Amino acid sequence: MKVPGTGAASGKATNVRMLIALVIWIASCSLVSFAQYGVDKARSGTAKRRIPEKALLLTALLGGWPGALAGARIFRHKTRKQPYRRLLKLSIAGNVCLLGCVIWIFWPMLGDTPS
Repeated sequence: MKVPGTGAASGKATNVRMLIALVIWIASCSLVSFAQYGVDKARSGTAKRRIPEKALLLTALLGGWPGALAGARIFRHKTRKQPYRRLLKLSIAGNVCLLGCVIWIFWPMLGDTPS
């Protein structure tokens, strides 16, 4: 007796859902990271409490690096602090490597690969 939800088609659907969840995660973290840069830049000229660099780097490390890059460029924020920029670039490199590994592992499982 065949159990519903098993087999190759179910496996492909699960892999597609995982990749969609990954894209949603990266987009969400990027939005948070972008907003953090905007808020921190707005607070930089005032006496209000700033967002710690550790928090900015953590959201970038957790997948929000596209938002961190966009926020840094658009708001012209954290562009001269070299130790920070170095850590952000290291975070981006780690994320890109991890993303490449995930795609390399799951792409063949999605079905027909383009030739």
